[in-house]
Amino acid sequence: MMKKLLLLPLLLILFGCSNDESAPNTPPNLNISFMEYSVDNTTKTTTNVSYIYSASNTLKATGTHDGANNCVIFVNDSGTGSSIIQTIEIKHQALNYLPGTNFTTNISVNDAERIEGTFSGVFRKDSDPNIQISITNGVFRIMK
Repeated sequence: MMKKLLLLPLLLILFGCSNDESAPNTPPNLNISFMEYSVDNTTKTTTNVSYIYSASNTLKATGTHDGANNCVIFVNDSGTGSSIIQTIEIKHQALNYLPGTNFTTNISVNDAERIEGTFSGVFRKDSDPNIQISITNGVFRIMK
């Protein structure tokens, strides 16, 4: 009888706390590279990010999503702030887009392990600047 009395509270604790939907989300794994942004209010996300050094101190990171569409970020390998990203290229619906007007960037982390930052703005088609898309909520992490 005593074993049953001890077992009952233990079971209530285990089952009562095992599926609490009000618990806060765990923070994202800091060891995973990702890129995420919205194109005309549609979110594009990838955790398949690779990089190469395209020039001295310039890292070229590529994240592919939706088949052949991607985001390519050229960023200095050191420093933080708004001038560290050299450019961003977006391939959307098989068309290439480059930064246009109201383009903003910020690098918040740039150390030996990772580069993290944000971007947004109007991007223009590389062969016809009159064709534009709006990029919002751009965030990324590149693991070195």
